[in-house]
Amino acid sequence: MTRPKPKNFILLVEVLARELAASVLLGAELSARGHNVWLIEKDRFRKSPASFQPSIVLEKGLTKGCLDKYRAIRSAGHVLAVMSQEGFTYRSGDDYIERRVCAETAKYVDYLFFWGEREKQDLSRLVSMVPRSKVTGNPRFDLLHRRFHKSWMAQEMEIKRECGDFVLFTSRFSAVNHFRRSLTQTVDRRKHQYTGRAAESLPRRLALLEQLLAEYVGVIGAMAARFPDVTFIVRPYPMENAELWRAHFKDRANVMIRADGMALPWLSAARCVIHNCCTTGIEAYMLGRPVTEFYSSAVPYSEFDPTLPGEVTGVCESADALAAWIETHMKGEATINSRRMRADELIASHLHNHKEPDAHTHIATALESLQAPGLWAKLRNKMSGEHAPKKMQKRYIDLDEVNALLRAYVACNVRDQFVPAVVDDVGIRLQQRQLNREQNAGTEDSLHGQ
Repeated sequence: MTRPKPKNFILLVEVLARELAASVLLGAELSARGHNVWLIEKDRFRKSPASFQPSIVLEKGLTKGCLDKYRAIRSAGHVLAVMSQEGFTYRSGDDYIERRVCAETAKYVDYLFFWGEREKQDLSRLVSMVPRSKVTGNPRFDLLHRRFHKSWMAQEMEIKRECGDFVLFTSRFSAVNHFRRSLTQTVDRRKHQYTGRAAESLPRRLALLEQLLAEYVGVIGAMAARFPDVTFIVRPYPMENAELWRAHFKDRANVMIRADGMALPWLSAARCVIHNCCTTGIEAYMLGRPVTEFYSSAVPYSEFDPTLPGEVTGVCESADALAAWIETHMKGEATINSRRMRADELIASHLHNHKEPDAHTHIATALESLQAPGLWAKLRNKMSGEHAPKKMQKRYIDLDEVNALLRAYVACNVRDQFVPAVVDDVGIRLQQRQLNREQNAGTEDSLHGQ
C-alpha cells in the first residue's frame, strides 16, 4: 500500500534546556511516520518566515505579542498549530488570559493543543475561534515516565558521580533576574503583552517577585550555614542571570550553581528538591522525589502566584520548617509519599499525559491530519515581504545534542534504529529511516524559500 505523501513540519525551539528533548521526541515520531521534520530556533523563524517553504509549524504561545508574528507566518503560506508553553500552572483562568492569551491572535491558529482539561475549560471561548483543538498534554512530561527514563539516565548517573548527595533548589525568577533584560525592559515588554487587571497590577506583581527572590536567596544561605556538610545545588531557570546566584554564594563552599543541561536528570539525582511555585516541583513529585515548596511567610501569598505546585508538594513557610524537612530527608527517615490521591487528582485535571507518555503520539497524529500547504500557499510565500535571509544566520541548536537524543529514543522504542539528523540550509533536519524516492520527489530540496 502506498504511503501518504510526506508533509513538511517545522518544530520551533525557544528554551533549549526546557524544550529541546521534547521537540526531538515529537520530531522523531513524525519522521518515523515518513514526514520531513526540521528543528528551527523560534526567533530565527519568526524573523523571516517566508524564507522557509510553506509548512505545518508548531508555535509556542497565544499572547498579544504573537499577533503580528502570526500574521506574518500565515501570510508566508504556513499552517499554524500552537501549544502555549505557559498553559500548565497559573493562578486563575482570568489571570492566564490577561497575561498569556489574546483572542485576536487565536484567529490565526489552525490547531490548538491543550495541556489538560483545566486549560481547555479556561480557554473555552477560544475553541470556537480555532478550526480544531485537542487536549493532548505536553511531550515534556512524557519524558518523566518510566519508558523514557533511559533517555536521560546516563546524565543522572554522571551528576551523581560528580556531585554525590545533594539538596537541589530550583529557581523561577527570570522576570526579575533576566540574563539579558533589565527590570525596566521587562516591565515595558509585559505592559505591551498584558491586559486588564494583569497590566494594572504589573508593578506590584514584580515587586512581590523581587521579595520572593530575596527570601529564597536568604533561605538557601541559611540552609548552607546550618548544614555545612551538605552540598546544595541551585539551578537557575534557563533565562535567568546565573551570575547573580554565583555572586551571592561565592563564599559558600557547599553551594554550587549549575545551569547546564535539562532539569530532569538533576531532579532525579537529588536527595530532595525545593522549589518556589515552580513546575519543577510537580516534575520532581512525578519522578517520586522528596519535594517541597519554600514560600516565606514574610511575603504575602499573592493572587498572582500559581498554587498548583505547592498544593502538590506541600509548603514550608519558614527557615526552621525547611531545615527540619531537609534534615528528615537527608537522614532518610521519611518515606516518600509520591502518589497522594489528592495531588494526583490535581495533576490529572491540569495534565492529560500524567499517567501515560502519549502526548507526543497524540500531537503527531493531530498534526498529520492537517492539510499541507498547497500551491496557493507557495504563491503567497513568494509574494510575502517577510523574506530576510540575513536575519537567519544565528543558530544555537547543537547537532550532536540532537543526535544523542535520537540515539536515546531508539532505546525507548520511538524508532527501530538510529538515523542521524543533518544540518541543511535552514535548520536541523530529522531524517526518515528509509527514503522512498517516489514519495520524496520534490521534498528533499531545502525548505529555503525561493
